[in-house]
Amino acid sequence: MSLAKPFCQSLAALALTSLLNTPGNATPPLCGEPPVKARIAALKLPSAIAVTPETVNFYIPVISRANLDELNAAFGTPTEEATAIIRKIRKMWPPFETHRISMPVLRKVLASGGILSYRELEKRGVKTDPPSTPVLEDELFGGYDCVFTSVGAPQGRGKYGEIVLIMHDKGRPRSWASASSGWRFMKDYRNATSREATPIREDDILAFSHTIFAHSEWKQAYPILIAMFLRAKPEKEKQELYPLLLNETDRRRFWQTIDDRWLGYLEGKQGGALMLSDIETIEVPAENYAEILSWPNIPKEKIRKLPHQNAPMAQQ
Repeated sequence: MSLAKPFCQSLAALALTSLLNTPGNATPPLCGEPPVKARIAALKLPSAIAVTPETVNFYIPVISRANLDELNAAFGTPTEEATAIIRKIRKMWPPFETHRISMPVLRKVLASGGILSYRELEKRGVKTDPPSTPVLEDELFGGYDCVFTSVGAPQGRGKYGEIVLIMHDKGRPRSWASASSGWRFMKDYRNATSREATPIREDDILAFSHTIFAHSEWKQAYPILIAMFLRAKPEKEKQELYPLLLNETDRRRFWQTIDDRWLGYLEGKQGGALMLSDIETIEVPAENYAEILSWPNIPKEKIRKLPHQNAPMAQQ
């Protein structure tokens, strides 16, 4: 399928809403803005398009649909085993979309009504630590304006804190994900060696844009990615993994196995903030459970004791 058609359709829609005009002065990138700009620039259009927050929100699903078509084409006709695995993944849907934080940060999240990106905190004049997000990710996809989530394992990435926030699996039009972190992408596919001193080229951003999927299409894209990772495993490991996954009945163990065995990972992103209403549960260590329930304005219906399970640190 040609990628030109969806882009032509989107350009017509943008024209109807008067988005075709000259871009303004450079400002720090929005979450998702660099990939959108890269895809538009690749079209070599005669007229410039101002990339606004509305443009980014409009284009991410357009890019995602094109990427899903590419992914399906690359995957080809699934084998019987692959079909069974994809069916199993969708039966075990959704994966766990998590954001880990510390106890002090949880207090701030409750006070502000949500998880705020580094750039959003700056806009509000909130003093905060320097971002842990590497500079290259801000250049690659506007990382300083993103709130990040791990999509897959039940407890996310342990190094970010002892509290696990689990998101609702409901429509979030501004959320999207990439098939790896920006740093992992640059390390694996561009042979980057430094998180801070790696120059980002326009073709890096364009290549990264082909790895992103809108929230509404995770259920279509993620199972295919997992099936492709399985396909690439050595034969002996495949013969172990297929029955292990197909026979698993516990959702938490299923997604933990996917993560432990390096069978795919999505890094979720949303510009500006994820609100408390986006959070389904807040899992806290048992030793802190009573204390947290005593805090003022705590949403008690969301608080759960954290199950005993080690949070992995792989697939960054």
